[in-house]
Amino acid sequence: MRRCGKSAALSTTSSAAIRIAPGRMLTRLVRRSNIAGNLMSNSRTFSGVNADALSRIKGFGRAEYSVVFDPPEGPRSTATSQTPFGECVVEFVHDSARAELTLTIVKKPWLVPEGMLWGGFLAALERCREQAVDPAAPVDRPSDEG
Repeated sequence: MRRCGKSAALSTTSSAAIRIAPGRMLTRLVRRSNIAGNLMSNSRTFSGVNADALSRIKGFGRAEYSVVFDPPEGPRSTATSQTPFGECVVEFVHDSARAELTLTIVKKPWLVPEGMLWGGFLAALERCREQAVDPAAPVDRPSDEG
């Protein structure tokens, strides 16, 4: 029986190398991509944010997402939260004279899409603005009932 010039040992070794190679490539890719967290500096400025709205936004972040603000009060702070994929760090800068809030994503996990963070910030901001208009309005929260 002819094996096209390959021995059984070489064939086994080659298939093992093929099976191991994707694992090594994945390890190299993970090391290069910094899967633990990407450092970035992407900012957005939101207008119409007064001091009361800023206070509500921070309170909402603390209550709903266990966000830690450093310092806890004031026009400038760093918000840090933990996700199942890693740490998110966002810088808050509030300009009370212009009623503007500038948010800068400083760090986020690789697996968390940036658009998801901006969408969450915008939704929280809108919710806090609505509460400013009608403080008695109920706050929509996800229920635990299935």
